[in-house]
Amino acid sequence: MNYPTTLPEAHKAVLNRIIEALSIDSRLCGIAASGSYGSNKMDEYSDLDLVIAIHPNDYQEVFNQRFEIVSQIEGYTAGFSGEHVGELD
Repeated sequence: MNYPTTLPEAHKAVLNRIIEALSIDSRLCGIAASGSYGSNKMDEYSDLDLVIAIHPNDYQEVFNQRFEIVSQIEGYTAGFSGEHVGELD
């Protein structure tokens, strides 16, 4: 995997745990990163803006469990879904 050159090592470790944990869930079909990750402008204060693609038939179940799913990942501190920016359509 090619990481941004500005990705801090602590972020890389968390991202790898996220990818590992989410990759075993067959209801999910993709993970994308945006924000400062995508523009290669990360620093130690950056967050990880991730978009998780869900198989359409599993959407409601995963959406209802989203915080339970991510809270099990070591290093997780906070999360929210994209309603406030229109990313749930």
